[in-house]
Amino acid sequence: MVEMVKRMCVDQNSSTSHAAATLNITNQTVRNILKKYENGDMFLDADEKGRATCSQKHTVLSNTDQAICSAIAINNVLTLMEIAVLHLSK
Repeated sequence: MVEMVKRMCVDQNSSTSHAAATLNITNQTVRNILKKYENGDMFLDADEKGRATCSQKHTVLSNTDQAICSAIAINNVLTLMEIAVLHLSK
């Protein structure tokens, strides 16, 4: 879709509203694609973003990262226990 938007708006000099109507997407999506294209950024479609997010969520943490996450989790549990004890002692 990104290539089609670039081809229509940049190469064929179509308006953003014409490209949006032809591709059945919103004008804002067309503007976002063109803005990223002009800035040299890569525009990811929603399904590509979903796959990237899913793969990031399922990556294996390094030992250091896992130790940091465990330390934070332990600290949070201890803090919650301290709060509970203080609350019960009142």
